[in-house]
Amino acid sequence: MTEDDFDALYQILADPKVMQHYPNTFDEIGVRNWIARNMERYRIFGFGLWAVCLKETGKMIGDCGLTMQLIGGQIKMTAAIVLIAAVIVWAMKMKPMRAAV
Repeated sequence: MTEDDFDALYQILADPKVMQHYPNTFDEIGVRNWIARNMERYRIFGFGLWAVCLKETGKMIGDCGLTMQLIGGQIKMTAAIVLIAAVIVWAMKMKPMRAAV
């Protein structure tokens, strides 16, 4: 994830419907800080969040990956998923694909 992902990530993080289970939506500064923190995690820890993109179009639909978070006064590794595929699919009025069983 880089600054090049700003527009797509802003569409996700600023959308109240997408962020309904998160404490808040993000404005432009918040999204730029989100990206900067992620890039800083790569510099410090060697890993961070990845952009999740649709294979067919390359459109970013969220992010996921390992991240370090301050939890209970300690820095701990956590798995983070801000993958909004269901909402994106709904918004695009596409039928979700069923997994083959």
